[in-house]
Amino acid sequence: MVIQAVTHGNSEVAEYVHIVEDIRILAADFDFIQFSRVKRNCNVVADALAKKAKDSLSLAVWLEEVPEDITTLLLFDIP
Repeated sequence: MVIQAVTHGNSEVAEYVHIVEDIRILAADFDFIQFSRVKRNCNVVADALAKKAKDSLSLAVWLEEVPEDITTLLLFDIP
């Protein structure tokens, strides 16, 4: 659904339209760009960060230290 919205410009989820538009604007700067779906179990760190952001009531920026739960996932993500 998200990839289709980015590549074809049709977004069924109105609350994400601004994000899709930002992606489309940034993507226009590349001569070639390809979007592909990655299953959740293959992208555990991104999934955990998305859930953490969704559950957070405030803006969080980590410049030097990553939250411990994310660090643990990163360590398991290294081949």
